[in-house]
Amino acid sequence: MVLGYLRDREVVIGYDGVERRKRTSKGCIQGCTAGPTFWNLILDSLLRELGELGVYVQAFADDVVLMFSGQSASSIEEEANRDLACVHCWEVINKLRFASSKTNSVLLTKKLKYDDPVVHINCDQISLIGQIRLLDLTIDRKLTFIPHVVNACKKTANVYKELSRAPRAKWGLSLEVIRTVCFAVIEPKVLYASCAWAPVTRKLGVRKMLNAVQRSVVLKACRAHRTVSLYSALILSTVLPLDIRVREAA
Repeated sequence: MVLGYLRDREVVIGYDGVERRKRTSKGCIQGCTAGPTFWNLILDSLLRELGELGVYVQAFADDVVLMFSGQSASSIEEEANRDLACVHCWEVINKLRFASSKTNSVLLTKKLKYDDPVVHINCDQISLIGQIRLLDLTIDRKLTFIPHVVNACKKTANVYKELSRAPRAKWGLSLEVIRTVCFAVIEPKVLYASCAWAPVTRKLGVRKMLNAVQRSVVLKACRAHRTVSLYSALILSTVLPLDIRVREAA
């Protein structure tokens, strides 16, 4: 059945009574249920090939991550370009092409002085950026994860603004419903990928960001006045501080 699906394929375009046909040997019907399976079968060959070369490679859907390490920028550059040349050969064989404009690299180092490695894919230089998002986790150059905390707090604050329209001091949703909605929606957004960035919660600046988000939520949950302190509201709401919850979830 699979051979019948892949053999004798044509692209047909009709316009103004004129029809044109062209045979095709690559691509997949947009939205077809077999598409992800075919992609996994094709990508698996690349993962095996890179694994045999000793490259750390990870893939999720159509996002592929390669990791290289070395004592100098030149050694990283040499290894990366050699392995990316293998990726290019795989692209040619399978009639595929990774978008150079969507391909980025980030150098993870805590050194104050260093050289940036120059790497290429498909004869195009890969952009070197200060931080990168991987599965909604923001990874910065020095692995502080502070940009990730900032983004998570902004998203959580936006969700809270939407939820805060429902409850009121005298009417609206009940206290138990407010707690359920707030902490079933808001906490998971903050705790996402906590195993990666939990150690940074010991920094005062990170705790202040988390406290600012949580204070508004717990005040709404226990229906307290704005002058009530965060820790008093946490006790009334029987909720742990977010920095402790992050370390607990990690």
